[in-house]
Amino acid sequence: MEGPELKKRKIPKPPPRRTVASPASKTLKDAKPTSSLRIPGVQTSDINSFRIQQDKNFAVAQAQQDGCTGNFMKFDSWYGNFLVPVVPSRAELNR
Repeated sequence: MEGPELKKRKIPKPPPRRTVASPASKTLKDAKPTSSLRIPGVQTSDINSFRIQQDKNFAVAQAQQDGCTGNFMKFDSWYGNFLVPVVPSRAELNR
């Protein structure tokens, strides 16, 4: 009771809307990434911990800018750094 085999066909993609690159995209390609810069006399572990601290501060600032006024716990894992909102329990609120 198998029907005829379905044929797949390609659907042509529409052409891109923008044909000229914006000036902002040109400047980003020319800019050197800051992570590849080497600072003489500074160990790699110091640079990594500084970068992690900057990421944490940025996440807190972004959460505050979004209107979050609660408490946050910074959670570091092998997969990335996360900023998790902390919801207090009723026991903690009644203290």
